[in-house]
This record gives sequence, C-alpha cells and structure tokens, in this order.
Amino acid sequence: IQNSAIFTSDGVPIKVENLTIDNGCSFITHTSGQTPILGNLTVDGIYTTPTGSTNGLVMGGNIPQTISGAGSIITSTFVICDNSDVTLAKSIVVNTTTNIVGKINFGAASVISGTATFISRVNGTAVTTTGNIIAGSYQITGVPTGTLSGNTGLTVSGTGIAPNTNVVGFSSSNGLVYLSKPLITNSTGDSIRFSSTAATLTTANPNGFDSLTGCITVVGLKSFGSGTNYVINAATMHPVGINSIATTAMIVGNLTINAAATTNYNTRVNNTLTLNSGKFTIRATDTVRVFSGNDIVGSTFNNSKYIVTATSGNNVGVLRIDTFNTIKAFPVGTATDYLPVKIAPTDFSNFSVSVFQGVTNDATPTGTSFSSAQKTSIVNAVWLINRTKGTGVSELNLYWNNNLEGSDFSNYPNNQIGISRYTGAAWGVSTAIVADNTANFAKDTFSVFTAFAVGKLADILPVKLVNLNAAIDDNAVNISWTALNEINIEKYIIERSIDARNFVAVGTKSALNNNKESKYHFIDANTLTGNYFYRIAIVDKNGKTQYSQLLKVAIQTKLNFSIYPNPAQKEIVVTGISKGATIQIIDIMGKIAYQQNTNNQVETINIQNLAKGMWVLKIVSISGTTENLPFIKN
Repeated sequence: IQNSAIFTSDGVPIKVENLTIDNGCSFITHTSGQTPILGNLTVDGIYTTPTGSTNGLVMGGNIPQTISGAGSIITSTFVICDNSDVTLAKSIVVNTTTNIVGKINFGAASVISGTATFISRVNGTAVTTTGNIIAGSYQITGVPTGTLSGNTGLTVSGTGIAPNTNVVGFSSSNGLVYLSKPLITNSTGDSIRFSSTAATLTTANPNGFDSLTGCITVVGLKSFGSGTNYVINAATMHPVGINSIATTAMIVGNLTINAAATTNYNTRVNNTLTLNSGKFTIRATDTVRVFSGNDIVGSTFNNSKYIVTATSGNNVGVLRIDTFNTIKAFPVGTATDYLPVKIAPTDFSNFSVSVFQGVTNDATPTGTSFSSAQKTSIVNAVWLINRTKGTGVSELNLYWNNNLEGSDFSNYPNNQIGISRYTGAAWGVSTAIVADNTANFAKDTFSVFTAFAVGKLADILPVKLVNLNAAIDDNAVNISWTALNEINIEKYIIERSIDARNFVAVGTKSALNNNKESKYHFIDANTLTGNYFYRIAIVDKNGKTQYSQLLKVAIQTKLNFSIYPNPAQKEIVVTGISKGATIQIIDIMGKIAYQQNTNNQVETINIQNLAKGMWVLKIVSISGTTENLPFIKN
C-alpha cells in the first residue's frame, strides 16, 4: 500500500503473503473475521481496525516472520499460530485478545500493550469435525455448521492436509477453515483434528515479563499457560510471566537462560532448564523445581556460569530436582563462589539443594559464626540438602573453591578431610569415602539429610592410627594398626564393604588407652572371593566417631560355579553346580534365607523378595565340600 493510499477491506482475505504499508498510507481491516499474514508485516504507515471491529491480525506463516516498521499497529485481536515463529520488531496495540500459540520473539524493546487479555497456549485443542479436501486449495469446505469454535492458531491434521498446517481463520456459519498451506489430495467428509504444542516466549527486554514495564503490558487478564516455554536473552529480574490470578508457582515447559537472570516467582520446569550464559539467581524466597529427573543443561558450568541460591535472613533460594535414581548435578553456588553438588541416590528421590557462605553453629545463615580459630580448619560454606522423597543411602559429592578454605585446611592430607552433617544439635565429625584437597572434592554416603559442611567441624579425636594394614592369610583378612596418643577412646569398630559405600561392622576391639602406643589386629575369616574395603571407626567415650582411611584387598579363589547377572534385581542364574548339591543364600550375618537341593547343573533363582544389599550364595556338594560367592541384590 503506497502513494498515500487508504485501503479498506470490505471482506475477509483468505491469506496475505507479505504486507507492506508505506509512510502516509493506511490499511483498515474488515469489521469481523481475520487478516491472515503468511509472510512479513511492515508498517511505516497505519494498520488499524474500524470502530467496533472484531477482526484479528493472524501471523500464520510456516517460515520465520517479522513485524516491523516505524508506523502504528492497532488491532482487535492478535494471534500467532502453532507452527509460526514471529519476531516482533515494533510495538503493537491489542484491544481485545492476544493469543500466542506458536513462537514470538519480543527483542529488546517491542511491547504488546492495550486493553486486551493475554493468553499463551499449551496443548490447545478444538472439537474434531469433518470437511472436504481439494488439492491446491487453502480452504477446507463443507464443515458442519456450528462445529468450529476457537480453531484459529491451532494445527489442523487429517487426510490430504500437509504436516504443520496452521488454521489462520474460519467461518463457522459458512463451514470454512482457512489454512497456511495448500491441501495435497482430494477427499470428502474426512475427519479433521485440531491441536497445538506449547507457546514459546523469547525476550531481550531488561524488564522481561514484568506486567507494567516488560514486553507484555496489556491491562486485561494475563494467562500464561502451564508449560509455556521461555527464552531469556538479556539480564532481567522478570524471566517468567506471572498470571493475573496468583498461583503457588508458575509452571513452564523449557526455560532457557542466555544472560544473567533472577527469579520473580516460584518456578516449576516441566521439561529442561538450560543455562547457557551468566548466573541464574534463585531469590531467597523462591524455589526452582525441575520435574522428571531432567538434567540441568548448558555449556560447562564454572565460576561465571551457575545457579545462585540467594540468601535473605534465614531464607535461602532452593534448587530442587524430582524423581531420579542416578547421579545428578546441582550446579549451585553463592553470589561469589561456585559450590556444586552431585547426588547419587539408590532409590527414586526428590532432592532440594541450597548453599550459603559462612559456617555457623546452628547451620543457619543468621546463626553465630564460627570463630576465627574454627574457620582455619574448614571450608567456609554450608550446603542445605533436603530429601523430600526416597529412602536409603545416597552418595553425596561436594565441591568448593580455594578461597573458602581455612589456613590449616589447605594443608590437610586427603584422608584428614571430609563431609560433616549437622545433627540438629551440633556438627558431626567429618567423614569421607574419597576426598581430594587438591581437586577440592569430598564424597561420602548419608541416609539422613540436613546441613553439610567440609572440614574438621567438630572436636577431632586426638588418637592417630599408623601402620594400618590389611593382609590376606589363607582366604581370611588380617587387619592390623597401631594407635598413638589414645585418650578416652572407648573402642575400635572394624567395618567392611564390597562397594566402598555401604559398610557393615564385622568386629570390635576395646581400646587399651596406653599413653604411648597400642597395637591391634583383627582377623576377618568370613570372607569370600572378591574385592573388600575396610575402615576402622574410632569411638571415644563421649560417642564421637572418626574413621580411618580405606584399605582394599582382593581375594581370589578358583570356583567351579558362577553367578550372573551380578548385581541382579529379579533373578540370578547359577551354573556349574555339582549333581546332588545343596544351594543356600545367606545374609552377611550367616542367616539362611533360601535353600534347595538340585540335580541340575544350571538353576535360575528368583531373588525379588530379598532385601537390597550383599548376599552369599553357598554350594554344598554331596561330599560336604563348600564353595561361596557373594552377589549384590539391587
């Protein structure tokens, strides 16, 4: 439209490709129906609707579209269709309804304003009906009158309809559906269906989705559909749209953060949380909850790109991941330090993680800080970890930065650092399966979750163990050690494991409490073929406990039979059984849980009723000789 022309529509267009309105020109829509644009809309003049019109501007193309220009756009309704991707390079005014079914990119300054309501659609549908399909046409005809309602913007599918075809308009009274793509075959009276996926809202506006100053400022009710996708391309404190009628949390589909952002509400991420750049801060009163055990993704997390759990008073922002049973990374930190956590549960679990700087006596942000002397032997940070679903032991991995280490802590050998848990009354002694003071990492297992810290956070027992050794002697394990500086030590508990995570006590030695040194040894005769890990638990007379380093031994004996799979969940298969043998399954305390006699060389045994953990399969031959092999029930 050019040369100062005023173009007034006296009917509803089926489709428009590119529409350009030059400066000094006007386009006035019809009084009802829709104006479908399948290409770009460039307005340097005026795009408007007549008084009382219900005509809607529909962006329905199947290739990326742009709305731009220096003029003005005023429309009654505004729709972006399911398979359309629109860049809004200028602001528009909408006075009745804004309906985003597909993708819209607001850029840095474009705004939708006016008196309209705003809806972002997710999993939209309309009533299934029938119609006539004519190849090459952009219309479905012969639709029963009264069956069309709310179809504009949805995907239409059925025989003869090209994939990803948008509904760009309809006439219920005339039985017509207007399409973004031509039909590809002929058919009569076939079923046609209507649906949509999830709207995607992208913004680089520094005010994000703030209802007064952001990219959507319409004054009508705002309804951001549960599962709407968001892409944040500029720093903002309003990354998620908030419904006019408040809820307990906004539910999003995918949340992609490409710049520093801070939450503006409790946010549940149904699909994927992606952090590509900058720090994503969770306000002290907010929780970001990732459903279905999904990983938090993005390029490598580091000191400049992670999730900050902000602190205000005793409130700390929370990152929660639901329903996972494999190792999961929580890339969290404080405003200044990246302090990630990895958790590996044995049961499907929900975990919430926060972290703050400054260890306190009661493990709260506002509690009494550790003294300067206490801080020399710790990492000055607290991880708050809560399990809201799941049971059993879970592996906990904590990581930290050098600048948080106390002056003494930085010199400790690996076997002198570990993880301490706050019991509710005091900090416990640090323990670890593995710790590395160079890589700034500690790992241990826990079944109760509260607050955690790293270092010697409680009183350290004065005793020191030296010459700790485990030697194999005729299929038994001889464990020996020397204790120096024994003061008020009650006992030593010898603990054994087959996975370096789950330990059981296999013996106890009372402490001699000699002034200089005491020598101890213990023989573990109840061993089988396989790898074993041992540690000594040192218990003082006040009940405090610390652990020695781990010792590993491997016992090898040639067996005539084998078990597979190992570990197993439902059943094990035993091969190489001698004729007339007795099969027994025994727990680690020696109690028989299963027994049968067999003449078969191969037996399949159901183990679903066995508890999780280590078991021993014992074969007793007809002559009375025995063979043992451990296996793990998962």
